[in-house]
Amino acid sequence: EGLYRLNFKKKIFSYILLKEKEIIGHAGKIPFDINIDNKKVLGSWFVDFSILKDYQNKKYGTLLVEKWMKNVGIGVTFCNDLSLRVFKKFKWKVLNYFYVFVIPLK
Repeated sequence: EGLYRLNFKKKIFSYILLKEKEIIGHAGKIPFDINIDNKKVLGSWFVDFSILKDYQNKKYGTLLVEKWMKNVGIGVTFCNDLSLRVFKKFKWKVLNYFYVFVIPLK
C-alpha cells in the first residue's frame, strides 16, 4: 500500500503491460486530491513509466498513458525526454522550471 497508495480510492491502479506472461511495460500512479475553485478533483502523479527497449516506439507507452489519464482529473509527472514525447501527444503543458527547497537535517 506504500508508494502507490493502493488504499487511497477504489479504481486507482498502477498498470503493467504483459506479452506472453512477460512484463514489457509499467506505469505507476500516486493519487491525491486537489481543491480547485472549492471543488475536489482527483489528481495523480504518473511515476515509474517504463517500456522495455525492444517494445519502445510501438505505441505501448501511448496505450499506458491513455489508460492512466481516463480516471484522473489532473496529471503530474517528472519525466525524461523519451517519456515527454508521449505526453506531448496528449497536449500536456510542459513546465521545465521549478524550485527546490533543501532542509538540512543533523
